[in-house]
Amino acid sequence: MTQTSRFFRALLTTFIASLAIIFSIYFTFLARDFKTEILKASSNPCPEGFFELTEETQYSIAQGEDSLSHCYCSTIDMKQQWNEDLCRDYIQGQMKSSAMSYSAGFMVCFMNVFFTWLMDKAGSFEKHESLDSMEGSNMMRVFFLKFVNTGCLVLLYNQKLIQRIVGVKFEDPGTFDVNWYETGGSSMMIVMFLNIFIPHIGSLKL
Repeated sequence: MTQTSRFFRALLTTFIASLAIIFSIYFTFLARDFKTEILKASSNPCPEGFFELTEETQYSIAQGEDSLSHCYCSTIDMKQQWNEDLCRDYIQGQMKSSAMSYSAGFMVCFMNVFFTWLMDKAGSFEKHESLDSMEGSNMMRVFFLKFVNTGCLVLLYNQKLIQRIVGVKFEDPGTFDVNWYETGGSSMMIVMFLNIFIPHIGSLKL
């Protein structure tokens, strides 16, 4: 096989991996944007002295103003929230937000596993001249893909160009406040936690 053929085969597998990483990043951006919107919906300031009022008074205030339902719902436990029609949208939004965050984390980790599998398959497909050449090529690409997909998430979040392409808008890149830790920070923590377990799933014998 000629060197040109090997180059185009390597280019094809790299292109497939690049499409996968773009999809992973796109989904992660959408998940964070969804969670940001949920948090905004429940961040309207509560009336002064609201939490000192009786539960009945809090309920009547929240019932008269939908944008304040989170003020009341945050003071009761989850079982009460499910049984209270006023809190149904609130708790469903919170659960959808958490589900999107974990789905994005699973997506990142799944893609990391996919990159390893793809490069293993690419080794024989690309017809390298030697085993050392194949292993070196695979190692460099797997490292780069995982580095971008996992280690560069925070940097990618802050890129205004990518935000415009995806169609989202996050907070000021230089602001690491509570809102950032509830969105970008939590996404990072979920990915780090899942990375403890997911890389070992393939070695389990069920």
